[in-house]
Amino acid sequence: MYRIPAFSLFFLVLFGSLLMAGCGGGGSSPSGGGSTGALTETQRGAVMDAIAKKIGSLPSATLLNQEATAQEMLKYLKSLPEITQAGISDDQSIWGVFRDNMPFILINNESRPTDAGAALSVTRGALPAPSRAAPELPAGKQARLFHMFGTVDILTTDPRDTLVSILNAAGYTPAKEFGSLTDFRTVRDGGQGDSVFYTGTHAGVGGWVIGGSANTHFALWTNEVAKAPQDKFVRYTDPLTAQDRLTPSPLNPRIVLLNADISSYRFSFKIPPDIVTVGEWHWGITGEFVKQYMSFSANSFWYNGACSGFNPEFASACFSKGLSVYSGWDNEVNRIVSSNAGLFLFDRMAGTNKEVTQILNLPMESPPQRPFDWVSVLQDMQKRGLATFAGPPAANLHIQPNPNASQANFGELTPSIALLSVTNNQTQLHINGTFGTTPGKVTINGQDVALQSPWDPNSLICTLPPGEESGGRGDVVVEVNGHKSNAVPLTAWKITIHADIQSTFSGTIVVDPATEIEKETDADLGGSFTTSGDMVIWVRADIHGFRPQPGATPQMPGAQAFSLANSITPTKNLKLTSWNGSGTKTEGYHHPGEPIGQQDTIALASKGSGPVLFDGSDPTRGKLEAVAATVDAKAHILQLYVGAYGANLYQATVTSVVNNMTTTTKQDAGGLLFHLENSANGPVSFQMTLGSDFGIQGGSQTETTSTKGVSTTSTFSWSGQVFNAPTDTTSRSALPVQKAATLRSR
Repeated sequence: MYRIPAFSLFFLVLFGSLLMAGCGGGGSSPSGGGSTGALTETQRGAVMDAIAKKIGSLPSATLLNQEATAQEMLKYLKSLPEITQAGISDDQSIWGVFRDNMPFILINNESRPTDAGAALSVTRGALPAPSRAAPELPAGKQARLFHMFGTVDILTTDPRDTLVSILNAAGYTPAKEFGSLTDFRTVRDGGQGDSVFYTGTHAGVGGWVIGGSANTHFALWTNEVAKAPQDKFVRYTDPLTAQDRLTPSPLNPRIVLLNADISSYRFSFKIPPDIVTVGEWHWGITGEFVKQYMSFSANSFWYNGACSGFNPEFASACFSKGLSVYSGWDNEVNRIVSSNAGLFLFDRMAGTNKEVTQILNLPMESPPQRPFDWVSVLQDMQKRGLATFAGPPAANLHIQPNPNASQANFGELTPSIALLSVTNNQTQLHINGTFGTTPGKVTINGQDVALQSPWDPNSLICTLPPGEESGGRGDVVVEVNGHKSNAVPLTAWKITIHADIQSTFSGTIVVDPATEIEKETDADLGGSFTTSGDMVIWVRADIHGFRPQPGATPQMPGAQAFSLANSITPTKNLKLTSWNGSGTKTEGYHHPGEPIGQQDTIALASKGSGPVLFDGSDPTRGKLEAVAATVDAKAHILQLYVGAYGANLYQATVTSVVNNMTTTTKQDAGGLLFHLENSANGPVSFQMTLGSDFGIQGGSQTETTSTKGVSTTSTFSWSGQVFNAPTDTTSRSALPVQKAATLRSR
């Protein structure tokens, strides 16, 4: 529901009744009672005053769509000698032609106030299924917003402040227009790049005869006053207005006289209040006006919220001047229904959600959804009943692309990201969605990242920096011509795995088997070694819920498998940051049944300093077999397989005693293998649990392996941090509402 200023609401409740002024059954053959001939402007002015007075005198005057009242008004027009043709159009408009061939339309008002909140469930026949939208964004950034229902109505149903908020957030430059003829004459492709249009106004359809044939003539009400009550003649504010009234011909002009009620409600101290109609004569623009003055930027879009705005003649004129997609209603429509439909349409194409949801009293999308193309939004509106007015009479909202396919490319207001996928050992990011064909840029966490493929309207591939860098994680945004997409979180986990390996030596092993000339040599083993170390691994994935269509429930992705590195492809997402080694091992060599002939004592210690890198820059220490991960957001599980070896990390000091002679040498004692195995199954993965916030839950796994002479117990424990995880409790509007924060949508 619209927010109404407190003072307006006060008068509405205490004094007023809401009369929904608008446009708008039945048809009538054109006829009239006048004769042909010249008509002075003074005479015309007097007739126009008489017509306005007659409208005001009729019972329920603001409800001209009632058949009896409309017929009475038609009968009156036919009685005037200055009128040669008169009739009622299918859209309920009453029209006439002065005897000097100057046409006019009396715009009918909307349905009764009691109908304004009626359920939107009645349809006017089957709605056509729109085809798939083209992929383009508007070429220009100027958005022009016209609301021309009168001063009082601005306080109650003018949606433009909300539209300005929506379009500003979407990267456009919206302007609230007064709606004069000059304003419409300045709609241009080049200078301002006029691309997005909203009109909330009256409109009417005439059916006067030209050359013996009845024609349909649509006119859109402007704020250009043609005759005020105090005027004696029709106003021509400039030479163009006088010319447009007669061109291309008096019966097919660029502008037409329109009469409509300019007030939404009137105040009275009576209970119930008096209903008073205040009509005014304005100029309305026709398709000929559009063809003469207006032009539209490539991929432009016009939502015309006027009654019967879905008029083939008018739409065709707009298409001929480059408009890409046109939207309008096929019959008279309540202005609140129309403005709400326009708000929803623009909001869902821009992906801003929140404010319009409150106005329309709809359940809040959780989380707010991403921008969608006009075809998808219209289908959602049809499901919700927002594209239908119950009436009576009923009306449907239609959206039509330019019949010239080369000019029918408008699809959406902003780029829209659907899904992300991390590939090529976490060095590439694939972005799927709709982006238009005009090249733009991709940012991660606000930092530009390089594209690795030509710009594509549905799929982009960009460089993914390492996870430890700020551009390697965070919100992903596609920006085209200043229009930003919804922000999709690229979630990152920084996982620290601590290895603690205890090797215990015992028993006797055969060192050299017996030969024909040598006895078997055995070794008695004793002591133990302890090695430990920490490895840091970065894993990135898109785990946000994805909406394939507007209004759908976001679906969490299932298991996603990633290769992080292998022996051929190094990685910067893996580091061995620290290690330690200690312990003593003894080896007593002898022949079977004989005393020890050589006693070695081996002391283990760590050497070198960290970190050990696995990006190819530390080839003697950083050895890779394979590192892989599987992230299952639904099950909240992260599996990590690590086949990485830090070589040359330990040094052995060997003290040998032979025949009472002692020697000491130093040898390389190998490194640390981050590789979990068990005797039964071989290599296994680390099984990590993700919390409700997708953070790494601490845990450990222990495996024991035994061979002759040595038993090894490997304990790997882990901890971690999560960055940029999606949460349903955080509002994710598609575009930044405040400079300080970029919000996300699905």
